[in-house]
Amino acid sequence: PIPCVPWQSQTSGQNQRRVHGQNREFYGMTEAEESIWKGNYEFICMGDAQIGMGDQKKEEEFSRLAVEFINKRKDRIKFVVVCGDHTHNLEDVWSKGNLEGGRKKRIQELAAFKGIYSKLDDTIPLVCVCGNHDVGNKPTEKTIQQYKEEFGDDYLSFWCGGVKFTVLNSQIVQGLSPSDELSIAHDKWGRRGDAR
Repeated sequence: PIPCVPWQSQTSGQNQRRVHGQNREFYGMTEAEESIWKGNYEFICMGDAQIGMGDQKKEEEFSRLAVEFINKRKDRIKFVVVCGDHTHNLEDVWSKGNLEGGRKKRIQELAAFKGIYSKLDDTIPLVCVCGNHDVGNKPTEKTIQQYKEEFGDDYLSFWCGGVKFTVLNSQIVQGLSPSDELSIAHDKWGRRGDAR
């Protein structure tokens, strides 16, 4: 397995787990903490940083500019969502069967992504949503576990200012058969009311 690339705290420089999606909740953004409406607020939803897909230097620069933009508005922004494809390489999936080369490239891309997004102000939660370059077109237990180790849960719900948000794993929804164990668990979670 790929070693987990640590997040860096902006203020302390210490390794930390920047993303707190565990047990299908988001730490600090639970119903008990955030279910009461407190007035209007803003959040940012971004997609496809996809570090490593093309010109990585430009991709990194675009992400740095996004983080700078967000940090300048830290008093207004309640959280940030990055929707899928955080990096390009998923071990051998996108590196054409070259497992070792794919792993090395992925570690480098993860380090770049986390190095940049770790610069978000520590008061702004970062919710990462997986895409096909993060878990594959047809996710497996292995790719889901890798994602969870790097970014937290692949699907969850969280609350902010009296509003409940639901994060689905669209790769499970569109890429797997309804009889797949991952699909069954995802569907059961949604039907149980956790996603509602």
